[in-house]
Amino acid sequence: MIRRRRGFTLVEVSLFLAITAASFVGIVAGTQSSIFQQRYNDAVQSFVDF
Repeated sequence: MIRRRRGFTLVEVSLFLAITAASFVGIVAGTQSSIFQQRYNDAVQSFVDF
């Protein structure tokens, strides 16, 4: 009698978590960079208007 295993292996779960974490870090880093760039542009524009 063959017993079928259900679920995922530790390697599959680790791979999924690593890819998800890398994607999350990339999104957060890109967002932070965009926010800092916009703050800088606003500060420069405020200085020019002054």
